[in-house]
Amino acid sequence: MARRLALVFLAIGAVVGTLLILTVEQHQGTIREQLLAEPTRAPDRIRSAFLISAVLLSAPLVIFAAYFWNLGAKVRRAQRFPPPNVRLIRDTPVVYGEEAAFRARGLQALAMGLLVFTLLLLLLFWYVLSTLSERAT
Repeated sequence: MARRLALVFLAIGAVVGTLLILTVEQHQGTIREQLLAEPTRAPDRIRSAFLISAVLLSAPLVIFAAYFWNLGAKVRRAQRFPPPNVRLIRDTPVVYGEEAAFRARGLQALAMGLLVFTLLLLLLFWYVLSTLSERAT
């Protein structure tokens, strides 16, 4: 059951991603015209486009970070990996004690790494936007 659910989510993600890419490519000219239509409002529209891009790129990273942090916390509380009542795609050997705690720390370290990467991504967007704003004025 869990394997089928994982494949369904993967397929849905692939279809949605493909549709988003095709839509943006098909309407690329219209998007460019809208961004640059009124020269006085162009900087605000470009800022909005950067903000939307930053949110769309960082949201999945934050969601994965929250998932990994939560999973690590469950493993830490249960002192077992995988924790009880977690759906598995295949049979997985269960580890207890210090080995489970080590995996919990690893999952939470991965979550922190994803959050740091997200912060760096947002700082990069801010830097590019501020550089573009300086050159536009």
